[in-house]
Amino acid sequence: MSRLAPDEDRIFMQRRLKELQYRRRDRDKRRDDQNKEIKEIIKKHQEKDVMKKKIQRRKDRVQEYEQEQEQSMNEDGPSWINNKRDEKIWENKLQRMKEEEERELFELKQSLKIDYGQNNNSKRQSIVQYGNNIVMKSQQGKGGG
Repeated sequence: MSRLAPDEDRIFMQRRLKELQYRRRDRDKRRDDQNKEIKEIIKKHQEKDVMKKKIQRRKDRVQEYEQEQEQSMNEDGPSWINNKRDEKIWENKLQRMKEEEERELFELKQSLKIDYGQNNNSKRQSIVQYGNNIVMKSQQGKGGG
């Protein structure tokens, strides 16, 4: 291999430096994008947990109300006939709460679906959940490199 002239050597080194800078920039950008995706997924899971807690609180309130109604009917005896109208109102409220709960669960499930259509043949990404920790896992594809 012949030795390059000083100018050619300098130009070659500058090109090599630029190439390394571009690689570093691309790698940093990919890492930042992956970190953003991970944060978004964690945020969605946290929102899901919050919604589950809200739904559980609603269920508890409904159950408390039903127990109170049952107790009052047992205590009052035949006076529950006078409360027919209130009973229907509460049945409607309970029905609406159940429908709202189902709708929220459906929306949660839809929001947690993640599209992995970004496959660029050299890398596959998958999300792995360990308990409450969500990890983005990259796997190198087979190919020339």
